[in-house]
Amino acid sequence: MGNVKFIDTDKGKTIGELQNKVEHKTLVLWAVDCTERVLPFFEERHPDDKRLLLDLKNGGKK
Repeated sequence: MGNVKFIDTDKGKTIGELQNKVEHKTLVLWAVDCTERVLPFFEERHPDDKRLLLDLKNGGKK
């Protein structure tokens, strides 16, 4: 992927720039939210791979 950066198009800031301005807990909640959104698609293509599900459990989800 090279030097590809993810950008918040509304604000024009990279995730790295935002990371320096928010609390760790906020970043964990954002990552958990992203994981929840892609989990059904991931599980459909990789039913035996439980990494995302384990990440959710380790991310503080009950």
